[in-house]
Amino acid sequence: MVKGTLKILKTKKGFAAKVVYQKKSGKQGELPVTAYRPENDDFDGTECSFEREGGTLIKLVAHDGTVLFNLKASRKTEAKKSTSSSSNTGGNKVPDSYDPSKAFFPEDTMSLLSESHISPDNFCLKWQKAARYDSRKKNFQFFKRERKGENFEIKPEFGSLAFNQIAERSLRDAQGLLGSNNTEAIELSIDWRLVQGLGGSSVYETSMSLHHIYGTPFISSNSLKGVVRNYIISNVYLPEVPEAAEDKGPDAEKLALENPVFTRWFGDVGQKGNLVFFDAFPIEEPSLEVDIMNPHYSPYYSDPKSKTPPADYFNPIPVPFLTVSKTRFKIIFGALDGSMLKEDIEGKSIKSWLKEALTHHGIGAKTAVGYGYFKT
Repeated sequence: MVKGTLKILKTKKGFAAKVVYQKKSGKQGELPVTAYRPENDDFDGTECSFEREGGTLIKLVAHDGTVLFNLKASRKTEAKKSTSSSSNTGGNKVPDSYDPSKAFFPEDTMSLLSESHISPDNFCLKWQKAARYDSRKKNFQFFKRERKGENFEIKPEFGSLAFNQIAERSLRDAQGLLGSNNTEAIELSIDWRLVQGLGGSSVYETSMSLHHIYGTPFISSNSLKGVVRNYIISNVYLPEVPEAAEDKGPDAEKLALENPVFTRWFGDVGQKGNLVFFDAFPIEEPSLEVDIMNPHYSPYYSDPKSKTPPADYFNPIPVPFLTVSKTRFKIIFGALDGSMLKEDIEGKSIKSWLKEALTHHGIGAKTAVGYGYFKT
């Protein structure tokens, strides 16, 4: 890579660019940049690196590592797309959102990925660290659908992960911790779609719970424990609370904690619960699908002074989010004292309550509109 200085020129049609560099003879040389049309003059006068092939500029990298264009990667990408299209007899042919030149990578990493077009096989890295930045809209995007212009969506890649072996190893770890007689597992499939970790921290507007090592979707142990605990309270003790009470939740929980089995299972203030839940992993390659939220009254919801009405003349702004679809999970739980697994509330063991909570109540976000339900 040769060092130079990037010059941005104002023209009648916008901005144009050229590279100024020093030749081996010591004289100053200039190269016109035709493959890159800057949107502004932010890079004017800044250092850059470039590569030529037969006198033609084929790659240009800004001082902060941004790859402004790379004809090598474009050729490889087009060849890859051509091969893929010729062998694909159907399915979704929308290109992958992954583009190393539009991600915030260090310069050497970006250069390597651009030249080899390697796509991360850890989906957590691809989802967060290789996020695609839209310089026009000033945000990160993993999904785009427009009648005119570029369309893409993120393609899940999990490399050579042996999902069933990961789930089985998690079961063995649980048995090693609690004992084989104190551990149980059930397998359930997502009935439609699961939305887990939607409101987590992310460079996008929405998020998803992904294991930081495996890069695969999972259900956290805290979520499982919270769902089954609240499901028991809602179905056993909430109906016993008088209807006149404004907030029946605390009263129902107080009744639940009076049950010694419930307290032994989940604990109380100053008392640790005996039940132990573990993160649930898929036993097969998960299917990820993009879904859309379509809020119509964004100015109404975002007005801090509450003076904007929810009017019909506002434009809906679609917000994409990722879901897990029709994937089977291994759900592992146990107890410090194995006898707790045989105890019951209303004639149902914790295994029965857990299965019923996941199939009748669901887990994760948007359960009120059908997400997060499981089936056997």
